[in-house]
Amino acid sequence: MMPARLLWGPCMTPWAFVLLLSCVLPRGHQGQMFPLHLESPAAVPAAGGPILVNCSTECPNPSRLTLETFLPKQLNGSGPGWATFWLSNLTEDSTIICSVLCDDMQVTASSNITLYHGANFSCRTELDLRSEGLELFLNTSASRQLRTFALPMTAPHLLAPRSLEVGERRPVTCSLDGLFPSSEAQVYLVLGNQSLTPEVMRDGDMLKATATVYMDQEGTQKIVCNVTLGGMSRSAQTLTTVFSFLGPLLSLSNTRVTKGSTVNVTCTAGPRAQVILDGVLAPSLGKPVQLQLAAADSDDGRRFICNATLEVAGELIHRSTAVQLRVLDSKLSSVIIVLTVLTVLALVTISGALVFVFGMQQRCGTYHVKQPSISMTLWAMEREDIRGEEAP
Repeated sequence: MMPARLLWGPCMTPWAFVLLLSCVLPRGHQGQMFPLHLESPAAVPAAGGPILVNCSTECPNPSRLTLETFLPKQLNGSGPGWATFWLSNLTEDSTIICSVLCDDMQVTASSNITLYHGANFSCRTELDLRSEGLELFLNTSASRQLRTFALPMTAPHLLAPRSLEVGERRPVTCSLDGLFPSSEAQVYLVLGNQSLTPEVMRDGDMLKATATVYMDQEGTQKIVCNVTLGGMSRSAQTLTTVFSFLGPLLSLSNTRVTKGSTVNVTCTAGPRAQVILDGVLAPSLGKPVQLQLAAADSDDGRRFICNATLEVAGELIHRSTAVQLRVLDSKLSSVIIVLTVLTVLALVTISGALVFVFGMQQRCGTYHVKQPSISMTLWAMEREDIRGEEAP
């Protein structure tokens, strides 16, 4: 429980519920208001288990975020600016209050939780034959439970695209207010013979389902939303047209031409589309527009625009494309042609020269000739002592 002094601050009243009517939201430095959000189920069954309550604030510097209730509570998780609590032992309708301090000002939010009860009924019969010397016969039927549901007479609000292009993904939403209890309501979304898997959100007595639709074939398909509760149902349906729009296609016989050349321009966009090429309207749906012109200097940089319009389920879909034409001067074109020819000739000459040089290198390699070895046989000679005559 929050200390009582925190509930007295800005409102100066000892009653927490009166505080809900008299407290105001604090403002930031720029006069911005920082609300406090309290999310809880609007109704729960009498035999239901614990419920989860979420308190969150957009205040940049919150403190002392807590939940005021007489029910047993347990903190489930918390973080900067948020906290969730489990509430249990719900035996009667209850009011819960979230409270937070934002820049030393107290902000509160409240929510009412309604408890609905189911009644069990059974039938008991007695046959007393004791006066006839027999016994008392008793019989009790199986018990049946009486439950209370609220389902409005209005149909769900179904929001779906009137047209859908092949391969395109679009959202579909279905919502219904006034459900009790909304936690037990079921919603079904169907596209043609394809069941969708919606993401369902419940807030109080409101239910909202969102799904993504996708088709890969043309045709008209029915989208159906069905909400069921307590054995009854409410449904809504609408039609969507699946189409394909290929184009527009804009083609030029040549996008770079010389002055005086003939240029053919064609604009088309499929069998059911109306096309316009540079202000020229096609004679009928599905027919192309063709233009022919002799390129002039003034046509250099000219953009040809092809616009196409397709009507699908009463809606007009517009698309366009453009191509630019470049007109070259004839003299400049001749110079370019001559330079191109000279460049080609130079490349051919250089290539031939390289081939010749490469061939010469193959024939003019270095050769090594093996020369015969010249050798002489030497024999050793005995030494002869030459002695002179001795002197007398």
